[in-house]
Amino acid sequence: MLYVGIDVAKDKHDCCFVDNMGEIVVKNLRIKNSLEGFMRLIQRIDNFASDRSEVEIGLEDTGHYSDNLVNYFSHIFTVKTINPILTAKRKKAEFLRKTKTDKIDSVEIAKMLRYGTGFRPVISIPYDSEELKSLSRYRTTLVMKRSKEKTSVKRLVNILFPEYEQLFKNVHLRTSYTALLAYPGNQYFATCRTPALTQVLRSASKGYYGEDMAVRLRELAKKSIGKISDAKSYELRQTIKRINSLTSEINEIEAKMHDILAASNPPISTIPGLGEILVAAIIGEIGDFSKFNSPDKILAIAGMSPTTYQSGYYTSSRSKMEKRGSRDLRRALYLAAIEVCKNVPEFNQYLVKKQREGKHYYVALSHAAKKLIRLMYALETQHRAYEPNLTR
Repeated sequence: MLYVGIDVAKDKHDCCFVDNMGEIVVKNLRIKNSLEGFMRLIQRIDNFASDRSEVEIGLEDTGHYSDNLVNYFSHIFTVKTINPILTAKRKKAEFLRKTKTDKIDSVEIAKMLRYGTGFRPVISIPYDSEELKSLSRYRTTLVMKRSKEKTSVKRLVNILFPEYEQLFKNVHLRTSYTALLAYPGNQYFATCRTPALTQVLRSASKGYYGEDMAVRLRELAKKSIGKISDAKSYELRQTIKRINSLTSEINEIEAKMHDILAASNPPISTIPGLGEILVAAIIGEIGDFSKFNSPDKILAIAGMSPTTYQSGYYTSSRSKMEKRGSRDLRRALYLAAIEVCKNVPEFNQYLVKKQREGKHYYVALSHAAKKLIRLMYALETQHRAYEPNLTR
């Protein structure tokens, strides 16, 4: 066997070859992150191994920097990944001095690959899962941006027209945004013509608001203590335009996610309370459930496994959650647990039971989330739809 350890970077990769006896064959081979560099690595590997099935490539799971590398070589060799925390622990145990170089990292990865400790093979993710993962994460990013912009709208309205919220309790309604785009400040509402404002409100609300609302807005604006600022009014207009643009993009993403889920029809989508957004996030992060031999492995990648601390005769009775896995998956599972507890009596009873045992709401919710993962694992691996009382 030939073991190839690769330390991944943005523009280049450092490689080390170790043979079956643990001897370093090639200590430092630096390749570019390009097709030319990949072909060079293949050529060097072929010089030492006549059978490509006798070659294993190992690298740290470092996110998008390793994606192209894994996608290219997984079709040629056996590729395995390892958590960077494990390689860092090994280096810390092996070197007393604080030493960190790419050359040393590639050597340590190759040595650990030979022992096989901590490495897991790269499994091709179904196309729809990879697409859902990208779309779901991008949607989350846009939703967070939109939330920040909405906070800015509230701030600007409180400066320009603080009395506005007396009539529009929710500033972020479509009718409210349309009115603020046309009249971004108390002076605009106070000096506008009632028929023009009425038309704007009636058109945006599809007839729900009319002249009465227009008159009330004008009267409030005339008595407003809000600041008159052209700069703030301009900022308000532009912020609302960005929110509308983000909302439009989020709707497009959700439509794409709907199409993918409609084609694959995952069994967990039959669980009451789980909407398409949460199903897409969970399927995207986990991928193929059958690659895990137990639901506890899914708990681990979500970072929801309990920590253990024991020393001598002491064993801690209070264990915290690891929170080392996928933050996106952990968030999706918590949100899913909240919705399922609202819609499935069995889960609601389980949540109440844990709270009566003295557990905090969020601790009880984490137990419900773990119960939900086991249910999802059963549905996906057995290819069956949800049925009431299935977990019993």
